[in-house]
Amino acid sequence: MPKIPMAPDAAAIDEYGLPTHPPCPFCDGHDTELLSPFGSVLSVAVFWCRPCHTAFELVKWRAAAGEGEKGSQENANKPAPPNE
Repeated sequence: MPKIPMAPDAAAIDEYGLPTHPPCPFCDGHDTELLSPFGSVLSVAVFWCRPCHTAFELVKWRAAAGEGEKGSQENANKPAPPNE
């Protein structure tokens, strides 16, 4: 099995305001690590899940706001502005 590259150091996690061990969306495990602070687009970070050996992307604004925060829920329910 190929070796997965070492995760960026804790300073990179703090610098970008990312969670240290977000839950894996596939197995709900918390044994995860940051692979790259930037994924396929600048608004996501790439994490690696050790138990299920899967890479996953985490949207940065959701990580910074927190899943259950009132403000993020209010903004999610607002309609999009009309196109002019």
